Amino acid sequence: MRVLHLAIISLAIAWSDCLEGQVPHHGLPENPCAIVTAQEVAAATHLVITEARRVPGINKIVLAQKKGKDPGPGSICSYQTPSDVGSISIYVYPPAPNADSVYEADRDRYFRTYPGSGRRISGVGKDAWLAGGSSLYVLTQGNLRFTLSAQYDTRAHDLLIPLAVKVVARLSELTR
Repeated sequence: MRVLHLAIISLAIAWSDCLEGQVPHHGLPENPCAIVTAQEVAAATHLVITEARRVPGINKIVLAQKKGKDPGPGSICSYQTPSDVGSISIYVYPPAPNADSVYEADRDRYFRTYPGSGRRISGVGKDAWLAGGSSLYVLTQGNLRFTLSAQYDTRAHDLLIPLAVKVVARLSELTR
């Protein structure tokens, strides 16, 4: 199961690498750490957050290393915590006219491929689902998509859902 969790996080990070460098749209900040502050993450999760850091995805890092360059700023915000959770990361996908259909296709493919390891979550955005216990995928009413991931899944469900509610509200404010 741990391998499955890491594979899911890796897929989300790899996808974010494909989209890095795109111009922010619809009022979204360029820096993903500006969506929710470390203090807001701490309040939503009841964890001590020691640092909020903008990080590139692994594919962007590997590509930069091959070219002997710095990967530059990333599209993921990682909130570090000294707890057993390790860190919590947020990635907001660039807005797209077909965001809802892409989200639904990804969700349905995951549920078919990994039966029993994902579950739908009610009360968060337009739709939400937890993958393998450590990644929460959310589609907002405004058809924005984001992913919250816990480095270790010890309490991810209890931590990610309240944080997702905060992120949904913030994205709604930013994109009005």
